[in-house]
Amino acid sequence: MAHPDATDEELHGLTELMGEAASALVRGDIRRYAELMQHADDFTLFPPTGGEPRRGFDDSDDALEALASYFRSGAAKLQVFETYASGDLAVLVAIERQHGEIGELPEQDLSLRVTLVFRREGPAWRLVHRHADPLVHEIGEEQLGTLLRGEAGEPWAPRDVPRLSSRRGRIRDVPDAPAGGAGQPCSTELRMQGGAGEPSRGEE
Repeated sequence: MAHPDATDEELHGLTELMGEAASALVRGDIRRYAELMQHADDFTLFPPTGGEPRRGFDDSDDALEALASYFRSGAAKLQVFETYASGDLAVLVAIERQHGEIGELPEQDLSLRVTLVFRREGPAWRLVHRHADPLVHEIGEEQLGTLLRGEAGEPWAPRDVPRLSSRRGRIRDVPDAPAGGAGQPCSTELRMQGGAGEPSRGEE
């Protein structure tokens, strides 16, 4: 039986939830992140470091401790560009505007463009897909070509980047603590540009 689309209240709740979860992750509070962000059994991830899609979320103690040691400190603010709802699915298109210290890198901008797909399972909404990339700042054609050819340098080793998986028009700002406006479902086409930068609407 078909279920009704997510309500404005539910989309508002998902927006707040993601804002708080992003803040918890970047500051290294991984257990809080895992508590807030309930992952579906068939969860998939396109990580910001690139590569093949990954499956599953590893919430074992070892995996969570590894993530906690990697994300050393930081703060995040979720900027939602659009929300969509259809039956038991809901989608957030956003930028996680964040800064902090990860791995051996000094404090710097860590912002990501993200698309998050949630599925309603009983009374709860679970994350079924996360697609993240670091191309918030627009790049040129030469840089784009380098990335497409896979010549951007050696990939980070798994020991350096703990995995979240495989072992495991309208803009609204959501601050670190749960707050912000309610999401509104919309049928307007929204495209992440092939290069980088802000999302764009419709055809050019």
